[in-house]
Amino acid sequence: MVTKRGALVLLNPSFGAPGSSVSITGSGFDPGSTVNLTLKRDETDKGGEDLGFAQADEGGSFGGVTFSVPGNLGSGTFIVFAKQDFSDKQSATRL
Repeated sequence: MVTKRGALVLLNPSFGAPGSSVSITGSGFDPGSTVNLTLKRDETDKGGEDLGFAQADEGGSFGGVTFSVPGNLGSGTFIVFAKQDFSDKQSATRL
């Protein structure tokens, strides 16, 4: 996983069965920036499942994003990617 320039993304809880809810928070992004969120099987997954986006606040943090773990993905570990628009700032964490 790659984390650039201090960007950080955290999940609560840090694991989840299909159908369970997981909250995403992040920090270290540019103030006011849009951060796109994607759930992928692994780092080489070119597609993934779009989880939406978050708007970083004046401190470069975001919160209040919740998603349900999709049941169609099967079991195993997944990665939640947070990537800032028009920047190389990104972070990822395992689910």
